[in-house]
Amino acid sequence: PNHCYWGLPSVSADDPTYMSGRWIYWRGYTWGPMAQLVYWSLQNQSPFLPSLAASTVSNRARKALCRQMKELMLSQWNANRHICENYSPYMNATDCSGTLFYHWGALNGFIGMVEDGHW
Repeated sequence: PNHCYWGLPSVSADDPTYMSGRWIYWRGYTWGPMAQLVYWSLQNQSPFLPSLAASTVSNRARKALCRQMKELMLSQWNANRHICENYSPYMNATDCSGTLFYHWGALNGFIGMVEDGHW
């Protein structure tokens, strides 16, 4: 079924414009630069959170984002050897939704490398 599996679409999956209409390119696909910005936000939010519990939630969310974006990127790499410009939010997408080999698509995997201390 066509539901949002890769949880970081460019618009909310419950938005009426999600994956519909003439400008679908900007309405639901998952983008590496957006994943990078969310990662930085979660990474830099922790020192400003008022409690340890809130900081722990932020850390868990950051790690979950890294894991999911890596799995998304690898789903296309392992199947097609593509690093996509953008990715479909649907679990069983068969190929990229944009350019097949695009530099910023690798940010989906890069954030996990940063998280693991490899950069």
